[in-house]
Amino acid sequence: MLMKEMMNKFYQMHSINKLNFKDIRENCRLTIDEVAAATGLHRRTIEKVEEDCTDIYMDVILKLCSCYRISPDHIKLEIQ
Repeated sequence: MLMKEMMNKFYQMHSINKLNFKDIRENCRLTIDEVAAATGLHRRTIEKVEEDCTDIYMDVILKLCSCYRISPDHIKLEIQ
C-alpha cells in the first residue's frame, strides 16, 4: 500500500465521527448572524468556514468551538 493510500485510510478512519461547522450550527439551532454576534466574527467568515475549513486560522476554530461548546477534536476540517 502506498503512503498516500495509507494516509487517506487513516484520515477516513479518524474522521468518521467528526462533524462539520454547518451541521453543528444547525444542530444548535443558531443562525449565522447569531453566531457572528456571539463570536465577533464576520458573517462572511462563518459562511466561508462552513463551505471550506481547510485553510482557516486556529483562533477562528476556537471561537466557533467555544460558541458551540464543542472540542476542536470533534471537527471535520475539510471542504464540505
